[in-house]
Parts: sequence; structure tokens; C-alpha cells
Amino acid sequence: MLAAVSVVALVAACGGSTHHPSHAQRSPTRALPQRAHVVFASDTGAALGNVSSAHVAGKVISSLGFDPSRDGFSFQNYGFIAGNELDAHAMRELFGDVVCATAPSDTCTLTPAAAQWAQQTAEAMVGGHCFGFSMTALRFFKHNLSPSTYGASIPYSLGLSPELQSEIAYGWATQVVPAVQQAELVGQPSAVVKFLARAMRNPSGEVYSLGLYNGPPSDPQREGHAVTPTGIASLGNGKYAILLYDNNKPGTTQAMLVDAKAETWQYLVATNPSQPNAVWSGQGTANELALAPLSSILHQQQCPFCSAAGRTGVTTISLGGNPVAHAHLLITTSDGRRLGYVGHRFVNQIKGARVIRPALNQIWKATPEPVYVVPANDQVKITLSGGNPTGSDAAQVHVSGPGFGATVARLMPRAGAQAEITLTPGGAKLSLRLSGAPGSAPTLQLARDQGRKGNLVTVAPTRLKAGTKLSVGLRPTSHRVSVTSSQASSPVAVTLRSVGPQGIKTVQKQNVAVHAGQPTTLSLGLIRVG
Repeated sequence: MLAAVSVVALVAACGGSTHHPSHAQRSPTRALPQRAHVVFASDTGAALGNVSSAHVAGKVISSLGFDPSRDGFSFQNYGFIAGNELDAHAMRELFGDVVCATAPSDTCTLTPAAAQWAQQTAEAMVGGHCFGFSMTALRFFKHNLSPSTYGASIPYSLGLSPELQSEIAYGWATQVVPAVQQAELVGQPSAVVKFLARAMRNPSGEVYSLGLYNGPPSDPQREGHAVTPTGIASLGNGKYAILLYDNNKPGTTQAMLVDAKAETWQYLVATNPSQPNAVWSGQGTANELALAPLSSILHQQQCPFCSAAGRTGVTTISLGGNPVAHAHLLITTSDGRRLGYVGHRFVNQIKGARVIRPALNQIWKATPEPVYVVPANDQVKITLSGGNPTGSDAAQVHVSGPGFGATVARLMPRAGAQAEITLTPGGAKLSLRLSGAPGSAPTLQLARDQGRKGNLVTVAPTRLKAGTKLSVGLRPTSHRVSVTSSQASSPVAVTLRSVGPQGIKTVQKQNVAVHAGQPTTLSLGLIRVG
């Protein structure tokens, strides 16, 4: 039996209008379980009849009517895309007009916190867009989107345009919001087969993306993938095949094998069967199968970065940069509780914390750092440790929460060194301390909203000595910035921008001297010490 598992809501609701295309209200065939989240791919189906393309011998007993060579995409799931994937159009689809500082439109200027969240989320997509592929293909299939809008008669004929990239990025981003996580359903393999077979017999019913995993939820190295179920085939003797459109394998129908008696499943995830860890498998609800309904993404979502969420919201922390060779994060709250990596050991001691592990494009080649979500009512200290594995790739630590966003970029700590980042509740103050050999000087960026307006400050020291603590504070009500260093430092380049109905305006851009322990305050072109 499939069951719904309660998931704690990550953020409080935030107002704003939506501009989704109209769609029919759909309800699941049956309640299923819900679970902590990961990222996915795409999927297709076959007509009723004998199965041949999926390399299994059986009879299709239920079909969605989804053909990967018509309803899927002709191009493969991808990772890094240059440019702004999560644009104003996608952000308005997600959260409504509240994301716009200027007049609401698909080309509006985002509020500072919205822009920071969009950047943070887009960087998390570097490993692959499989969940976005899956949901976008289903939107076309259920006529929530029209391929003619993007220049073709069927989805398979579409090229990868910036407009389509935006929709795929939107689909990807829905998996990190509470409503989609709460709607996710989990069950035994036999229950998933029965549930999908029944759902596919209703032409106007719900459709699903299918998540699969190569380890249990407790495994810190576990990875996830998303595909689209398109049919169910009976193989006899209690064995079935879930027919799939896998966007890592475009234009073909794939098959996940399920033994209903043994409650097991297995699937060739890799495109090359000789690849290590090419086959994933599970039994019962270990390495579980999870269904995400399309209807869960087709409405305005709760806004994690809106000021209205306040201290009841969440703080989201992620690591950008090389998804293959990277250091690890350790998050510590004011009472000493930790989340992340202590050496090679993973710990989670923070009540209410969540760990999101994105699925990947080439799953067996990269293991990016998880995305961490913690309650927003506490100061957090974030330690980046483990050195710089390649010696050249810079990393970025992103933090977003109600009404604020922060990024520390160009982090290149050498072996044995650490970067320690501290952020006060509400994002009022961002601090950085480097230990050991720090490598190049990093850049600190802090954004805070004031309604649909706000400020963005960037602080770039020319050099930062080991052990020096550099802090930046931002008070949007007064448009003031304070920069403080624990030691006398070389000049610091400070850029202060305001964001509002007229767009983005650079208020201040200047090199300033920072004296040990004495804040330098910038206010609308006026610099004063004290």
C-alpha cells in the first residue's frame, strides 16, 4: 500500500499573484507517502501491446500513451548552462509577482533576496536537470504547455532555446519547495506498480515523475534520479516492468524491472552498462521509489526568501562550484548543534533540519555537496573544509532566507585551511574568517529586502590574511553598510546598490580603508569612520 508521509513545511506562505497557464484541477488516484527530497529526470510510455523496445518480454497492461520519441525531448539531460537559467519568468511562475522589484513582468528586475535565491538555486542545477525535464515533458503531455509556443508541433522537435531552458529550470526548482516535497508518495515496489497501473487507466487523471535512489535515506552519499513512468508491462510470475522515459536516454522506452513477490526493483541508470554502479536496485522501501505528482508544481509555491516568512521560515545553505572535486560544509548553530561533514563523517544534530541531495546528469561521475535547510531563527556558522581538491577551482557558499541572501565567492582554501562564515538571523551581518593558507581573497555579497525594494552590497578585499575576520553589515532602512576587520587590512572595494521600482542603481563604488576593530560606514556616497 502506498502511504503519504508527513513532511515538515519549510517556509511560511508569502503573498503574490501567479501567472501559470490555466490547467485543470487534478487529484491523486490515491494517497501515497511523502519524504525528504532529491532531484530527478524524465520518462515516457508505450501503447498497449507487446513490449520490445524496453528489452523485456511481456504484455503492456496499462499505458499513459506517452511516447518518448514524440512527447519526450530529443536532447539529453544536461548540467551546466551559461547564463541566467532561473529568470524572472521562471521566478514568477514559482512565487508570483512578489519577486519583482519593478513592475511585474517576465523581464522585471528581481528583488535582492529573490535574485540571490535564483542564483543559488541555478548553481545547484550544475549536476543535471532531470526533475525539470520530467515535469516539463509532463506539462507538455497534459497541455499545460504548448510546443507551438516554443516553435514546434511536438516536444521531440523542440530545440533547446532560452525560453525552454527557463521552463526546465522552473521544473527543477519546484523540487526544493515544501508543497512538492509534501506531495511526494512512497511505497513498496508492488504498490507502486499497482498504483501507476490504476492511475494510467484514467486519461484525465494525475501523472507522475518517478524518483529512484541508490541508497537509503540515512546514506550521506546517496544519489537520486527522476524518470517518467509511461506504462506497466506484466512479465508473468509476479514480475513487472515499469516502462519509462529517461531523459538521459532520449527517444527510447526504458524498463525498470519489479518483482512484486520479493518486493524488489532494479534499473540500468547508466547509458553504458559497463560503467561502475550502472544498475541501481532496492527492496521494500529501502532505496525507495517515490512518485511526485505533476499537479503539485502547477500552482504558486511558498516563498522561502520573502520577508513575510520571518523567523518561522528557513535558511537554505549550499555550495557552488565543481560538483566532482569539492570541499565539504559543516553548519553549526549557536547552541553547538551541527549538520554536515565532520571529516568524512556526516552528522545531523539540528532539529527541523533537512538535507536535499540533487540527482545528476551523469550520476556515476559527480557527487555534489547537498543543499542544507535549517530553521531561520538562529545564527549559523558555516565551515568550508577539506581543502581545494583541484587547486584551481573556486567555490561559492550561498545562504538565503526570509528577506535576505548572501554569497561568499572565490573561496580557494588550500589543504589544511578552512573558511568560516557566520550569518546573523535575518541576514543583518555576514562575516568571514580564513585559517591556514587562504589562497586568493574571496568576495562577500549581502542582499536584504525592504518590501519590494532593498539593497545589495559587495565587498572585495585585495588581500585577506589568515585569521583575519572580515564582516559586512547591511541596514536597508537607512541604506547604510558597515565594514569591519579584526586586523588592519589592505583597501577593500565596496559596491552598494539599491533595487526598487526604477531598477538597479549603483549608490556607492569605492575603495575604502578598514581599520582594525573599527567599522567603516557607507551611507549614500558619504563615508565616515566610527
